[in-house]
Amino acid sequence: MRTLLVIALLAGCGRVGFDGAAEVRSDAGGDGPDVPGDADLSALLEGCVLGLAMDETSWAGGVIDRCGGDNNGTAIGGAVPVMDAERGRVGELFGGADCVVVPDAPALRGGSAFTTSAWVRPVAFTAQGFGVISKRSDLGVKSAYSVFLWASDFGAGSVNHVYVDVDTEDERFENTLGEFLGAWHQITVVFDGARASAERVAIYVDGAFTTFAPESASSVPVPATPPDVSVGCLPLGAPAQALVGRIDDVMLWDRALAAGDVTRWYEATR
Repeated sequence: MRTLLVIALLAGCGRVGFDGAAEVRSDAGGDGPDVPGDADLSALLEGCVLGLAMDETSWAGGVIDRCGGDNNGTAIGGAVPVMDAERGRVGELFGGADCVVVPDAPALRGGSAFTTSAWVRPVAFTAQGFGVISKRSDLGVKSAYSVFLWASDFGAGSVNHVYVDVDTEDERFENTLGEFLGAWHQITVVFDGARASAERVAIYVDGAFTTFAPESASSVPVPATPPDVSVGCLPLGAPAQALVGRIDDVMLWDRALAAGDVTRWYEATR
């Protein structure tokens, strides 16, 4: 059985985070971020601007940001925290308009570098996208970044792959490696505008690099009215195209994590 740690204030960081020096407790407790002991998690969490452990017993009071401190989310539709046999308390969504919505803030807008990561376990196919994390108002409208799972063929043997958009959908990329239905996997996407355009987006599955994706934009533009961050859904003018399944440990950094850091984060949260 894996261990979990309670949240503690990171010394010297001035933010609430997942602290490797915090008290260790059993997975059976059901609450708390999914991070085992680490000698220096504070360095790994540098630049973390959103951290949703999804482990509250109720979301009536919001989905608490354990990393940036102020970017709390609101559960929409039927999104609820539940106990999961493998990961303790997680979020569950049932498709449609289910979502966790985090209000826009400057730190969440992407800029010239960002990293997003989440654990997901889709349990059913639908004819819509399985949203993971998205900052857009609609398809092609104020679209900053989106990560989602989708199956282009809903026939026999169909599998869902990771899709990534950065700065609109003009260079949408499908990562054909990995199947996600019915099992927990961590998806991490790193955008680094300082890299060559052919390698600006890096996709990792379960802590392992899978592929680079091309992106011509070196930074994410900010519209006059920036959209909120949607966790577990892919907006179409409003929360929509929600995941049918479970989601856990949703993170956003305002920097490009190195490959070694992505692997460390996977090991810390699996």
